[in-house]
Amino acid sequence: MQDEYLSSVSGYVKYDCSKFPCVSQLTFTTNLGKTYGPYGGGGGAFFEVNVEYDEIKGFFGHATTEYLTAFGVYASNQIKTAAHARGGVRKCPCDTESRWAMEPADKITGISVGAASCVNSIKITFDIDGTSRFTLKQDEYLTSVSGYVKHDCSEIPCVSQLTFTTSLGNTYGPYGGGGGTFFEVNVEYDEIKGFFGHATTEYLSAFGVYVMLA
Repeated sequence: MQDEYLSSVSGYVKYDCSKFPCVSQLTFTTNLGKTYGPYGGGGGAFFEVNVEYDEIKGFFGHATTEYLTAFGVYASNQIKTAAHARGGVRKCPCDTESRWAMEPADKITGISVGAASCVNSIKITFDIDGTSRFTLKQDEYLTSVSGYVKHDCSEIPCVSQLTFTTSLGNTYGPYGGGGGTFFEVNVEYDEIKGFFGHATTEYLSAFGVYVMLA
């Protein structure tokens, strides 16, 4: 709902045979007293991050290729973690983990959690002032990304514009003022499945796509 926001996240962290911990369950609670979850089989040590009258703005953590191993939240520019809530979580060697983060947003509008015995995926939708969003239909996917790259006074290039085209012929954009050298990635009958690139603290400097071949 429009006036609803997250105020608490709780769950369980357990160790099985792996050297890495497993976030085995997550439950989300809002300021309206609604509870979503639990997601995941549970078991292990309980944790809770309850910001009371504050608002949870974003998430961060660690993950292996199979599941979440650590989970924390951003709350009104304060960082609160499961380790902080429990008074300390046993650390593990993190040589095969990767850090992930969703920076604080104006409002979190939805969360999708994939879970079995452990929580293995989390997808967050959110609103930030000044951003542009679009939603694809169930049978629609991205087939083309085009735009412009320019050099201003900086030695680092700037992705000055992006436009997205889908399998249904819909076009989203252009986003950005444009100018510079035109580029296009058109996969025709294939499907764009992801993105990568480089960025400064102010703008994108390189942009590429992952493609699933037909």
